Amino acid sequence: MRTTAWKTSFRWPPFRKVSSSTRTSPTPEERPAPRTGSTSTPCGWCSAWTGSWTPPPCAGRRTPCWTATPHLRAAFLQEGLDRPVQAIPRTADVPWREIDLRDATPDRRKAEEQRVLDEERGHRFDPTRPPLLRLTLIRHGDRDHTLILTAHHILLDGWSVPLLGKELFTAYAQHTKAPAAPALPPVRPYRDFLAWLAAQDRPAAEAAWREALAPLSEPTLLAPAAAGAAVPERHAQLDLRLSAREAEALTAFAAARQLTAATVHQAAWGTALARLTGRADVTFGTTVSGRPADLDGAESMIGLFINTLPVVVHAPPRAPLADIAAALQAGRAKLLGHEHLGLPHIQRLAGLGDLFDTLLVVENFGVDSRGLAEAQAAGGLTVRSVRGEDATHYPVTVVVHPGPETRIALRYRPDLLTAYGPHPRRRLRPRPGGAGRRPRHPGGPGRTPLRPGPPTCPGGRRSPLPR
Repeated sequence: MRTTAWKTSFRWPPFRKVSSSTRTSPTPEERPAPRTGSTSTPCGWCSAWTGSWTPPPCAGRRTPCWTATPHLRAAFLQEGLDRPVQAIPRTADVPWREIDLRDATPDRRKAEEQRVLDEERGHRFDPTRPPLLRLTLIRHGDRDHTLILTAHHILLDGWSVPLLGKELFTAYAQHTKAPAAPALPPVRPYRDFLAWLAAQDRPAAEAAWREALAPLSEPTLLAPAAAGAAVPERHAQLDLRLSAREAEALTAFAAARQLTAATVHQAAWGTALARLTGRADVTFGTTVSGRPADLDGAESMIGLFINTLPVVVHAPPRAPLADIAAALQAGRAKLLGHEHLGLPHIQRLAGLGDLFDTLLVVENFGVDSRGLAEAQAAGGLTVRSVRGEDATHYPVTVVVHPGPETRIALRYRPDLLTAYGPHPRRRLRPRPGGAGRRPRHPGGPGRTPLRPGPPTCPGGRRSPLPR
């Protein structure tokens, strides 16, 4: 589930006020469903915008965003079919609710907003009953509100959230008949991406992935008990923020060796997994934007483009991090034209079942800040804060936010792993009594698992980068 909350100041746009029982019309248009890494995950988006406005009555109104982006009305059907398909109804009403906290104390408003966000994250979607998104408006005052958008991840990715926000604010400016209201720009339909996907050379991609996965003899699993286990509503999280000096050192390390920052982070995580499992060849998942450079307009399309792919890292004991990263980047370069293949298909090629249970995400998508600001200003909006949360089904997800002060969030499933030790050097280890075998550790029985040592620089020296 992904929830986004906008705190803003404006009159509420023309969404139709409906109950959660409202259903779509028949006569859908069927299309192939987009690739997904797992059918068992409750992944999605929950985002919040906060600010001030005076909402007018919205009953009987319908948002133009859904006419501009028809696949946001999609249902996803599989029962009785040879393959999953998207069904696009002609119309769909957006589930909407309002919560009035104007008479509440500041402390109660804050607590209630958090409760609503938690509730949104915990309320799952049925993929066969569209739309797979909903809106909640929290009234803090006559002009202070929080707008919460919750959507299933199968509809859109992180790149798409600010694009949808821009479309939403533009629709509001048009609704208020603001003189400076911009027009909704024409957007290339998502079906063009699905057509591009279907036209790719699958045999060539399969051959490339077979070669990339050849070094693997078994999956890399930190929590084997996760297979088939129910996913908890919330992950626990450990946060690390690199100082400006450390981030600068990381950038210099990568630039001196013609490495991307993402490659360095991937090599570091692969090295940690190698030490945890006692293997030289390990794998974990990563996400790629999936937006084809040869598909005009892909950067402005709203939808699910990202793909989860295996990353295979060769990290023998005492190998310099620079050498591990260089070999990793060379191997990934061979796969650049084949990142369209879906994860289930890739894992079938390896023949080892699920290849990994950890995910590393390097957030590097761009945001049209100017376009967002112009759309907000046109309607007299003031967005004071935006926050969003998402979740995956993996036991461990590492999210890296590069920048002058790099932020790293390590999210883990508390039902499978537990943290111990003083912050910020806390470790994770499997919970006692968990099913399945524990990761192999080079120290042998009795040694505490999941305690990686420092990375090494060329020549085996201790890295100046933080552990």
